[in-house]
Amino acid sequence: MSLILDMKVFIAGSCKNLECLAFKGGAFKKVDFPALCVFFKVLHNNQEINILFDSGYSEHFFKATTNFPEKLYALSTPVSLNSTLKSQLKLHNITKIDFIFISHFHADHIGGLKDFEKVSFIASKEAYESFIHKNKWSNLRQGVLPNLLPKDFKERLIDIKTLQKSAFNKDFQEAYLWLDCFFIVPLFGHALGQYGLFFTYKNQEIFLIADSIWDYKSLMDNALPSKLTHFLLSDTQEFYHTIKCLQNMQHSNPKVLFVPSHCKTSIEKLQNFLKAQNV
Repeated sequence: MSLILDMKVFIAGSCKNLECLAFKGGAFKKVDFPALCVFFKVLHNNQEINILFDSGYSEHFFKATTNFPEKLYALSTPVSLNSTLKSQLKLHNITKIDFIFISHFHADHIGGLKDFEKVSFIASKEAYESFIHKNKWSNLRQGVLPNLLPKDFKERLIDIKTLQKSAFNKDFQEAYLWLDCFFIVPLFGHALGQYGLFFTYKNQEIFLIADSIWDYKSLMDNALPSKLTHFLLSDTQEFYHTIKCLQNMQHSNPKVLFVPSHCKTSIEKLQNFLKAQNV
């Protein structure tokens, strides 16, 4: 048996982009899109395990985008960073991390990986192999900066598909059970090999859905992202299929807390929930 003992939310930087790209009805102005990271302490087989969901931005991002063509990434989505994830963890006396779950390989999710040595990575091997030998322009189009990965990334990678398969629900049939407390759920379309985490903490079901949508309005009001984002997607058809599956799940189980990685409103709901548990 496993139990999630603790959970904390961190924001490791943000980028600016047009709100109207994230959902229909959004303003034609640039807004901040926070880079969500989540810390878990899990009791598994009488051992305490520290886990991160994504790693946000770090100084490594600015180094990786110094030269062209990678600099175009930084110019198109200006990044702000007040404090790295590692620095924030240190303030909470968290110095040991055992696993980092990588939802997908876009720079705002892997930017801090180099700050964590001797950590195992849970991610899609298929997605990793799809870009590691491609040219810079191809990777840039997909929002991937391979220089953000540690040199020994491959040796530290645990492929999601090697984990135990598990039934999840009627919409997301292929899922994987990890540490007996996390369902790793495919959320394909936005990026190849994108996965989310579903779990229960303090009797609250929570679904970290990465970039399957950018704003909760896409679930609640069917305010879908702008079609201008299509050229960034790995598979447009899969993208909308994933959104439909999430909408079906939200309608059938409205008590689930869905948290897209860049939705301020959803992140604040999660933060408020966690605060309430500590009162």
